[in-house]
Amino acid sequence: PSQFSTQISDLALISAMNALRFAQIVILVVEGTQGQFSKIDLQLAKKCLEEGRAVIVVANKRDMLALNGVTGKEYEEGVKKHCEHYLREFGEVCVISASAIHGEGIAKILNTSIEIHDAWSKRIDTWVLNKWLKDALISTAKPRVGSKLISIKYITQTKSRPPTYALFCNVTKLPQSYERFLRSKLQFDFKLQGIPIRFIIKQAPRNEANKKLLKYGKLTRRGIGNSSSRGVGPKNRQRGRVNIKKDREKRLNNRKVLKTIKR
Repeated sequence: PSQFSTQISDLALISAMNALRFAQIVILVVEGTQGQFSKIDLQLAKKCLEEGRAVIVVANKRDMLALNGVTGKEYEEGVKKHCEHYLREFGEVCVISASAIHGEGIAKILNTSIEIHDAWSKRIDTWVLNKWLKDALISTAKPRVGSKLISIKYITQTKSRPPTYALFCNVTKLPQSYERFLRSKLQFDFKLQGIPIRFIIKQAPRNEANKKLLKYGKLTRRGIGNSSSRGVGPKNRQRGRVNIKKDREKRLNNRKVLKTIKR
């Protein structure tokens, strides 16, 4: 390519990056005659992932492939396989074949954009997410970090646009393979295809806090401030000693009373 064509492609990329900052849904138009994504297409897709924008891939010029006997459905399936390799972070990306010259597929693009925008903006109830998490954990084996078994205790959605979920577990970081599994299952079960999902991993502080409370005697084995389990904290020990002294005094008084009665 000449120097002018390189400058035009760079200017087109800069203009697309500026427009992406204010976009909510990005329609990435690719040409089926190329056979693969261009460098600019991949840069735009990476930027969409960083900015948290939903993506729809439109495979243009399907009328030219129809001359070679390739149907629109076959064209879409071929582009989907390409997206699975290069755009796996978006899950199963929605691919629409279209022809700009003949105006084919335009209505489908508009309807799909509205559906994906609603999915990108929606919030899922916490009880629904935790029920989903319980089923997801049962369906697969729990991973390990070294010798430590990972236990995810709770999930909640902290924000939308893009959907962001907080996972409370006993580690500070999940393995990438297990995070991809949760992301793809979440996208498939809640129909979030083409939408980047973010996870915030938070370590549940309960176990560490309980260890510290037990260490300093502020927590008993049966709960905080439970007087039924004595001998754990210094306060309970002191109470136990006082009660023992009172019992001894009562016994001594009873013995004195019995002696006086016998006399």
